[in-house]
Amino acid sequence: MRLLMPLIRRSIPGSDACDLISPYGYASPIAQFDDVALLRGALSAVVQNLRDSGSVSLFARLHPILELPDGAFKDLGVLVEHGQTVSINLRQNDTRQWNGIRYSHRRSVNHSERSGHRAFIDDTGEHFDRFITLYLLRENLHLCVVEIDGSIACAGLFGETDGIVQYHLSGDDEQTLRLSPSKFMINHVRQWATQRGAEVLHLGGGVGGANDSLMFFKAGFSHCRRPFKTWRVVLDERRYAELSGADPDPTGFFPAYRGAPSHAS
Repeated sequence: MRLLMPLIRRSIPGSDACDLISPYGYASPIAQFDDVALLRGALSAVVQNLRDSGSVSLFARLHPILELPDGAFKDLGVLVEHGQTVSINLRQNDTRQWNGIRYSHRRSVNHSERSGHRAFIDDTGEHFDRFITLYLLRENLHLCVVEIDGSIACAGLFGETDGIVQYHLSGDDEQTLRLSPSKFMINHVRQWATQRGAEVLHLGGGVGGANDSLMFFKAGFSHCRRPFKTWRVVLDERRYAELSGADPDPTGFFPAYRGAPSHAS
């Protein structure tokens, strides 16, 4: 049995307490286990250890592709499903992948190709400074660049681990947005990752799992959907209630004492 769970310990403003959160993205617990009961036992030991350390709460984002069984979290806090994410099955042949892309996306990609737009993976880092300007490399991170008329129109960062290619972030030049360079970029990465033998390209979902315009854009590349869930545990109920001014409610914004930002966590 092996269990890896990356966490960040944070001080809680206005108190001497701390809580725990997974790093940004889909930094899910990763486990090798023989059965659900064994995994639940390991997660239970983690929760108890975190309680003993004096932490108030735990917030962990789970990975839609490396999905863990819900039963492993039974009576260990609350699992909240936020919405769907989009992935592309790279084990399908290129024709099936292409047919799974929304018609308007395919039309934009075809227009880019006819117009001579160029998409490529920049593993030399030559265009990394330009990418930072557009938004913000190690061997498992890849920078994809879209070039239009000799200028960089779009760049995106993609992680690659064990057959999963993860779309992390990207930036677009506002002057070329009407040409949809990000559609061209994702289509290129789809083809590039397939040729490398990857199994899935995970695009993620909307902001905080919402069914918003970002989700609509990503959904145009594939019909494959995966659930995005978070795991929330109140480790110290008395301290949590003192800090939040209410009884623990792990299904709302979590942790409540930090206050809801402009979008869901």
